[in-house]
Amino acid sequence: MDARSEESQRGGAPPSGDQVGRAQMHVDVVRHAVIGPPHHGVTRYGRGLLVAARTVEAADAAGHRLRHVDLETASPGRADLLHVPFTDRIFGATLDAAVDSVRHLLDREAPRSWVVNLHDLPQREEGADRYSRRAAAYAWLAARADVVVANSQHEARGVHDLPGCADVNIRVIPLPLEPVAAPGTGRRAPDGEPLRGGDPPTPADIGLLGFVYPGKGYERLIDAAPVGTCVRAIGQAAEGHHDYLHDLMERARQRGVDFEVTGYVPEGMLAAELHAVNVPVCPHRHVSASGSLNTWIAHGRVPLVLESPYMIEIAHRWPGAVTVATAQDFRSRLLECLGDPRRTRALGAPPSWGWSEVAAAYSRVWAEELS
Repeated sequence: MDARSEESQRGGAPPSGDQVGRAQMHVDVVRHAVIGPPHHGVTRYGRGLLVAARTVEAADAAGHRLRHVDLETASPGRADLLHVPFTDRIFGATLDAAVDSVRHLLDREAPRSWVVNLHDLPQREEGADRYSRRAAAYAWLAARADVVVANSQHEARGVHDLPGCADVNIRVIPLPLEPVAAPGTGRRAPDGEPLRGGDPPTPADIGLLGFVYPGKGYERLIDAAPVGTCVRAIGQAAEGHHDYLHDLMERARQRGVDFEVTGYVPEGMLAAELHAVNVPVCPHRHVSASGSLNTWIAHGRVPLVLESPYMIEIAHRWPGAVTVATAQDFRSRLLECLGDPRRTRALGAPPSWGWSEVAAAYSRVWAEELS
């Protein structure tokens, strides 16, 4: 029986059996604002959390009860708590529009409490002007939320560095290690159409995973790869960056490196793509949380990563899950992995940090806020 039920029974006549039943059945409603295109990483994350939270809720027969509903399908009514997975790109065409979307959402739902999970946090490496504009938008959200969730300690420090956010209530819940769907056959061309014959992927010397856009270290990897190497980008160009693919292909051609881009890979075909890569690499220096890195780890791979605060955090959290290289020794470590690809395949099972553990961590945050 929760605190509210207990409070309602103090004093007066003993409660009837019907009153006790209603008290014991009380649940707090958590609404999830899952917004954005279905294949966007933050949208997929929000949907995965909602599904996992419902599973945790069904298994929880005692303690503080929570009922999880999707904001898009929920019946009218006031939410006890609103959970918002936020990145500016999916909430609006501009930063102001993204913030306004959240403001209107809060006005409409009028929750007792709200939690914002900030993704793609502003980083100074974006440039002073862009960082300043994005930092102001994210700071507005963080300062007004009852709880801010970050997906790494590195991101938590970034939130506290936002203007006026030194004292915000912040929790760290790492991204899940999602199991990859059973291997399938067939690959996708860069335009998303299936390649003829549905052949399984051919081996690639080096592989990167995720949307292709500037700043993720593709140039560094192409320059470090030996002549004749096949580098495969598993994913598609991010919106507005298709010309960037041509720049990468030309850079690779000049270096004598074969650069391939798969385009979008459906879930059932992803495991085969991950398995076909000899050396998985995450060369992004300024990453603050990475679902693609976790996908490699969940698939039993040990990716080569470039040293950064976040990658060092991962190496400490899950020892042996990544091979960390400095900018100076990146090429030599890459050559070592190419010479012995077995070192990129984990000997044991991935760490136990799936959706059930992630949802349980969020449930503790929500329950504490509503208690």
